[in-house]
Amino acid sequence: YLLLGTTTAQACPSPSSLAVASVTETLATVTVTVQQDQCDNVNFTMTLEPQYCYSGSSYVFTVQCELSEFLGTSIYACTSDEVSGSLRVKSCFGFPSGGVYTCEIENLDRGQSYTLGVATVSAGIESLPSTLDQGVVTEPVMPVNLTAMSSQTSTTSITVAWDAVGVAEEFLITATCQHADCEDKTSNFTWNDCQQDTTHTIRDLTPGAFYSVVVKAQSGSKESADSAAIMEQTVPVPPSNITFDLVNVTSLVVSWEEAAGVHDGYNLSCIQCEGEQGLDISLSRGESTYRYDGLTRG
Repeated sequence: YLLLGTTTAQACPSPSSLAVASVTETLATVTVTVQQDQCDNVNFTMTLEPQYCYSGSSYVFTVQCELSEFLGTSIYACTSDEVSGSLRVKSCFGFPSGGVYTCEIENLDRGQSYTLGVATVSAGIESLPSTLDQGVVTEPVMPVNLTAMSSQTSTTSITVAWDAVGVAEEFLITATCQHADCEDKTSNFTWNDCQQDTTHTIRDLTPGAFYSVVVKAQSGSKESADSAAIMEQTVPVPPSNITFDLVNVTSLVVSWEEAAGVHDGYNLSCIQCEGEQGLDISLSRGESTYRYDGLTRG
């Protein structure tokens, strides 16, 4: 067999093409094309630079190839060192004709976006870094342990918290209104350093409405599945412009303007009333007056 990278080999040019064939949850398949008629015996240096959470660091693989026979066909079978624990080139091979090499990189971080660059090496000489950089984005993992709580200071917001699994560029929080007369809301939460608390407040909701809330992770154009949904209600708004008009010495009419948002109706309480008048009274939505009779004079 012929061991590539001998001292007599001619240095190879930069790869003429670099492409990402496919990406699954933790595995990327990439293809590299080198003009082999201009060089002898191709080896690779592959660089993966994470874009989220670990920006500024990079993983460098040294891929060494040997010419061998497989089922009567000459191929370049390549091996690589392992970096960052289990992150490694799972397999890599190429054909003497055509100069196309197919490599699988496994154990990538879920939800991570990498910039992939490749340079060829011959006789210990590395070509200039390829300008054919490609992005590699893996699918993020669904968030877990979602909780939601209506605001204590606002009638139009819900605060959501969850646990992230792996890496993600951002999270999409969707609140789906369970009533016909209110709108759904979607908010974006950018996870700047993958260490800050994953807590976000959804604003501009409808008072008194029930919302089904879900969260999903997003990296690049890839999204995780929705988390398990959780139900939460915003605080209802009380009616406004309440007035009291005396009808006679024992009767009183209470009037009000319709409360904003979603509600089923009103509860009236007369604290100092006696007998049946002292009981709580429930009125349906749409009513805006009630008359108390038989009150005590004075």
